[in-house]
Amino acid sequence: MQLVAPGLGDHWFSRDYAPYGRHHDERVKYLLTEALPLLGFMLLGVLFRAQGRPPRRAETGPR
Repeated sequence: MQLVAPGLGDHWFSRDYAPYGRHHDERVKYLLTEALPLLGFMLLGVLFRAQGRPPRRAETGPR
């Protein structure tokens, strides 16, 4: 969680938690650049899991 939102729960994106060269007013832009790719990969994983489910069921038979 600290990679996506540094300092969340204490002082989000304060000087103690902000990545080098980032300022407090850039926190939303930073959050989007970290969270959107993460959500994209999670969605891709869900899609691959859904696509792989029918062949696995055919191999194992009905339950």
